[in-house]
Amino acid sequence: NTPHHYKVEEVEDEEPLLYERHNLRSKFWVTFCTILVLIAVIVSLIIYFSFVQREPRKQYDFVFRGGTVIDVVGGREYVADVAIFQGNIFKVRDDVDGFGKREIDITGLIISPGWIDASDQSGFVITKHGYNYAYNKILMGVTTLVGGEDGIRSQNEDGTLRYLNTSEIPAYLTALTNHRISVNFGTRYGLAQAWLETIGWTSRTPTTSEIQKMTSLVDMAMKYGCLGISVSLDQAPGSFFSTDLLIELVKVVKKYNGTFSVRLRDEGQGIIQSINEVVRINQISGVPTEIIRFKVAYKPQRDQLMSSALSVIDRARSEGQSISISLFPYLAEGDVLSAVLPNWVFSDGIDIAYQRIENETIRNQIKSEIRSGLPQWSNPVAGSGGWDGVVLAHSFSTNYSIYHGFNFSYIGALLRQDPLDVACNIILAARPMTPFAFFYSIVEQDLELALNKSYATVGSSSSSSMTSSTPDGLGLPHPRAYGTFPRLVRKYTNSRVEVIRRITYDVATRFNLQKRGQILEGHRGDLVVFDPTKIEDLASFESPFHTSVGLKFVVVNGVVVAEDGRHTQATPGKKLSR
Repeated sequence: NTPHHYKVEEVEDEEPLLYERHNLRSKFWVTFCTILVLIAVIVSLIIYFSFVQREPRKQYDFVFRGGTVIDVVGGREYVADVAIFQGNIFKVRDDVDGFGKREIDITGLIISPGWIDASDQSGFVITKHGYNYAYNKILMGVTTLVGGEDGIRSQNEDGTLRYLNTSEIPAYLTALTNHRISVNFGTRYGLAQAWLETIGWTSRTPTTSEIQKMTSLVDMAMKYGCLGISVSLDQAPGSFFSTDLLIELVKVVKKYNGTFSVRLRDEGQGIIQSINEVVRINQISGVPTEIIRFKVAYKPQRDQLMSSALSVIDRARSEGQSISISLFPYLAEGDVLSAVLPNWVFSDGIDIAYQRIENETIRNQIKSEIRSGLPQWSNPVAGSGGWDGVVLAHSFSTNYSIYHGFNFSYIGALLRQDPLDVACNIILAARPMTPFAFFYSIVEQDLELALNKSYATVGSSSSSSMTSSTPDGLGLPHPRAYGTFPRLVRKYTNSRVEVIRRITYDVATRFNLQKRGQILEGHRGDLVVFDPTKIEDLASFESPFHTSVGLKFVVVNGVVVAEDGRHTQATPGKKLSR
């Protein structure tokens, strides 16, 4: 009995001990798992607030306090603070909590989305030196450039320009990424590039295989990231394109959601026919279309043609077509002096054109055609009311530089030469450069009629300047290069919100520039702060390189690039592609 009793007592003593040990293990694992869960939650919260929310713990890069915000979509102005953090607009509130590394009181000032230049010609200079401050653009409030108004070009060592081959575009866009620029920059592809690459500088009907090649080149350019395509039909080689060929090439852009920018074939007496051509292209292709450098360049019929021209566009838009216009707020066009010559002069290339205008018989023919006109040619001399309205802007010749700023009737009288002979001699003397002229062919009432249209946006049709108060990269001393946008805001606006919408949101939408053109939380930090009582353009035809006043801050991608009219030489600009 004793051994049996001993065994029973041994079992009775062991069971509670085993149970207690099991209980301890369970409590340990429950506690351990609870701790792990808590750690996971804490880590998740840290990750969420640090990397997803990117909350700056109430410290922003800077905060604009108390400014009047332009709501371009809502159509209103309201007072708010705007906080910038890591390149973006982080908060737009009545009273942003926390503080910025820099607090800026802008009470009484206007804070607008950054202004977008819809017709820029900086493509060849923006990548030239490895950096570009775009002084003139920044100092008139422009934060984004839509380049390629007439294609993508580069500058040769002698200062002349050449169109890039389509295969060169990737390297060009890579250079934009690697270079330091103060503005955002995207570009269109020029149909002139496709023509010259396929056919060369000659006017003829392309073959089926040549049309296929041009179509392929347009497709390639859009795949590379171009924002759209462009062409100037008023001058060679753009004038070589037929309407039917343009339709085929523009169709390519539709699948890429791109835009077609076009300068009219005739901006003078034949402007209605030229607009009808664009309406047809838009109707068949279905591609959003903008008419760039829009104007009626024909003083003899002032006040008449503009109303008729706008009516054609209004009617097309009422039928659902997407057509808009872009223009600059000045009464004189700045263009190549060779625009005074009919397009046939250039039908076989530049060198042949030089030979032609050296010939006295051909000069006499041109004089006759200027007097009588030609179909599908703007004839800017007639449009300007004669040679009195054509002024020498830049001759690129020491022999003629003393005549800068004088009209050709006056210069001709001084030299005892016909104005056309003077123009031809200046063109020949400037080789290989291209002289410029001002054409006073626009009247104020026409300009106001066009700017009052809700579908009108603004572009400077100028290039960037490397330094302050110097000519733009083209060498064209037109005040639009320094004053376009402040002039628009000061002079041509019945509604400040509407006019700012046209140079911000409307352009950003047209070219699919994502997260730009509005002051919204999460959008890129492109901003302009200005004093509405002091903003004014000071550039004039007599003094074209004066910077505007009244601009307090210009911000690109969350970095201040100009303050109180001084460029900070910051280069936060980005390459923009479709």
